[in-house]
Amino acid sequence: MKLAGHTFDERDLIGRVMRNLRPRRGERNVMRWVLVRDIFAVGSTVAHDLCREFNLDPDEVIK
Repeated sequence: MKLAGHTFDERDLIGRVMRNLRPRRGERNVMRWVLVRDIFAVGSTVAHDLCREFNLDPDEVIK
């Protein structure tokens, strides 16, 4: 995929999203899998699997 003159693959873009997730304003101490579930509109099992696919702890608390 080419965007603004730069070439990206979809996996790289998903990985960037996964590593940079942050809770919404007013939310604190949210587990990573919950953020993944909400951002990608998937169920909890898929959210856990996505975290593991990108070597991230699904139960990590994101502040």
